[in-house]
Amino acid sequence: MSTPRSNANSTTMDELTAAQLNEVTAPSSAGQNPSTSEVEIVETVALAVPTEPRALKNYLNRCTREIIGPYAQQLKAREGKIPIPLNSQQKNELTLVLRALANIQGLTPALEKAIGLKVALELVMDLPSTSQYQFPAPFPEMAKAAHRKFEAEAWGNNDEIRDDQDNANNVNTATASASTATPISTQSSAPTPTIVIRRPNPNHPIYGVNGIMHGILVDRSGKMITYKLDDSQPPHRSGKVFGHNGLANGQWWPLQICALRDGAHGMRMGGIAGSPTYGAYSIIVSGLYADLDADYGDRLYYSGSQSHDNTDPNTPVLSNATKALQRSRENGKVVRVLRASGGESYYCPSVGLRYDGLYQVGREETKINRRGGAYLRFRLERVAGQPPIDRSRPTVAEKRDYDCVRSYY
Repeated sequence: MSTPRSNANSTTMDELTAAQLNEVTAPSSAGQNPSTSEVEIVETVALAVPTEPRALKNYLNRCTREIIGPYAQQLKAREGKIPIPLNSQQKNELTLVLRALANIQGLTPALEKAIGLKVALELVMDLPSTSQYQFPAPFPEMAKAAHRKFEAEAWGNNDEIRDDQDNANNVNTATASASTATPISTQSSAPTPTIVIRRPNPNHPIYGVNGIMHGILVDRSGKMITYKLDDSQPPHRSGKVFGHNGLANGQWWPLQICALRDGAHGMRMGGIAGSPTYGAYSIIVSGLYADLDADYGDRLYYSGSQSHDNTDPNTPVLSNATKALQRSRENGKVVRVLRASGGESYYCPSVGLRYDGLYQVGREETKINRRGGAYLRFRLERVAGQPPIDRSRPTVAEKRDYDCVRSYY
């Protein structure tokens, strides 16, 4: 399997550990024990994981079948054979792989089966059925933590809206193809080098711990520069919550992935986050449907997904995203509203995204688009008693920081 090409800001695990291990494990004149070398390596890099669904599936499939499987075989205890311990390079690679697996967003049953996620994690977990695979600490606990997370999410067996589904403001309509699951191979093989990306300096003014892009990594390993959540950070706040979710009116972010990080909006790209069963947790008002929507501040009209595309004059498209708004209208659950730059609305921020409070989904009406197709439009009213929409955000300083985001690190 081919891997993304490396450049000055990304490298293979082989290249990285060869350089760094030589540096941190060199004999010291003070006689210090270089026992922290592995931690020093894995804390400065992360896996360059693709975000496009099909590429993500292929990448994660490689993590489970070409890394965890062969390592399990290497560590397997059997009569007449002494297990071979993992070396420093393998431990670092396994650490990064388990972090990447634990950080999968929007897991689906098809993806879980295609990559053999549950089987791979249980190989590492030191269960009675897999105790012959003697993975050393801390790997069993890392695998157990990821297993508990996905158990709580029913391994993707829910109707939460995902970025690979049709959704308002969704710029990526590619879907991960399902495939039949096969057992994790434990036949020893030489894994393809893993591409890693470097983390920023903690004191970086934009990407450091106090910067507007904290917890976000820049991946330049592929043909396009992409952003990813830092899987070494504490779990980001879930956006699957109704209400303010700890947000302040007027809170601002430079990019949508930052709103995902802080639990403001549970989608990396989609404009509606929620579930047809429970309703919409949040929406983003942008300029994508400016010809169909209307924004009057405390009252807005918001169209369901695929509203531009439908040509059927009688039947609107009922995507899961649109059904989520319908469910919010029925059950009365309030919806977080974020406004994004790029729209024609007087209330949209000049750059980035801003949280403008809670809205109630009211009337639903059927309208006709320019192609003669029917679409659903919802009227949302801002809940009374909240501070007014804060059009002072972003501030001058925030705009200055925004201009530095694409200078990267």
